[in-house]
Amino acid sequence: MLKESRINSQIAGEGYRVTCYDDVLSTNDLVKDAIRKGEREGLVVTALTQGAGYGRTGHEWRSPLGGLYFSMLLRPEVPMEQLPTLSQLTSFAVREALGDLDASLAEAVKIKWPNDVMCQGSKLCGVSLEQSEGAVCVGVGVNVFQPLNLADRIVGGKYTPAYVSELCNWGVMPRIDVRGLSTAQGLLMEQVLVNILMRFGAAYQEWRAGGFETIRERYLENLYLLGEEVTVENLAGDFFAQGKVVNVNEKGQMVLRDAANNYYAISAGEVHLR
Repeated sequence: MLKESRINSQIAGEGYRVTCYDDVLSTNDLVKDAIRKGEREGLVVTALTQGAGYGRTGHEWRSPLGGLYFSMLLRPEVPMEQLPTLSQLTSFAVREALGDLDASLAEAVKIKWPNDVMCQGSKLCGVSLEQSEGAVCVGVGVNVFQPLNLADRIVGGKYTPAYVSELCNWGVMPRIDVRGLSTAQGLLMEQVLVNILMRFGAAYQEWRAGGFETIRERYLENLYLLGEEVTVENLAGDFFAQGKVVNVNEKGQMVLRDAANNYYAISAGEVHLR
C-alpha cells in the first residue's frame, strides 16, 4: 500500500486529504459516495488495483498492479460552461508533473485532446470527469510500472500503453514481478502522485480565477497531433468531421480546418478522434 502519512506530509498546506487503498472496485465510486455525504473539496482516493475502474464515457480502465489510480473530489465555483475544460486542465497538470520527474519526459510527453497523456504515440494516462450533486469527481489513471501479466499490458482502443518507468532512468525495476510492488517502486509511485497533485493544485487555482485561457498556450505547446490530419467520429462511431488540428480554443474545443478552409469547433463530450 502507498503510505498516506508520507504522501500527506509532502503536500501539507495544499488542501488535499489523501486516502490510500490496496484494492477497490473504483476510486471514482468512493469519491462519488463522499460527495453524497457532503465531503468538502480536496479528498483524494488512491488504489493500487481496481476491479471496475472506468475512464471517459464509461469505458473500462484496466487497473492491474503497477498503475497509479486516483480520484479527486472538487467543488469548483465557476461558470457552468467552464467546467468541461477541467479535463484539459487535468491532463495538462499530469503532463507537467511527469516532465518534473525526468528531463526527457518534459520533451517526449504530449497531451492528446481532450485529456489523454501520450508518449511516442502510446498512452501514459487517461482522465475522466463526472459531475455529481454540484461537485466533480476527477478520475486519473497513470501507467507507472509495467504489470506482471502480459494480458494486462494489452488494452482496448487505438493506442498501446506506455509506462513512465520505462521512460525514466530511476534505477528500479520498470515492471512488477511476482513479489508485487517493491518498496522502491512504491516510493516512486508516491512521488508521481505528489508531483501531479502539486502541479494540479497550482493550475487549478489559475483555472478557477481565469478559466482555460490561463493555461491554453502551454496546453497547445504540448498538444499531440497539432497540425496533423485527423478524422472525428461521434460517440456512435459515425463520421463527424475530418481536417487538420489547428487550435484548441478558450472553451476547450478542438478546432479543425478542412480541405476547403472550413473551420469546425468540436466539443469533447461529443466525439472520438480516429
